[in-house]
Amino acid sequence: MILEGDELIREKAVKIGIELLSSRSAKRMVVVLQRNPEDEQTFALPDYSLLLAKKLQSLGLQKDQFIIIGVPTNHPITLTL
Repeated sequence: MILEGDELIREKAVKIGIELLSSRSAKRMVVVLQRNPEDEQTFALPDYSLLLAKKLQSLGLQKDQFIIIGVPTNHPITLTL
């Protein structure tokens, strides 16, 4: 399953993703985040991807169950299955 957000991902989307992984309806979670330019970083969150990865692991996900992809805001991507 793919969770696509702006520079942050919503908690409800993550919870639904974890439920899909737990029920084996999905094999892996892909989180796509738009990265802000260096001069427009989110205050107090210098490395949101790392923080997100640690949080997903603290919720019981293994490293091989998710991947976090950062894309620039001026060239975002949309993933389809």
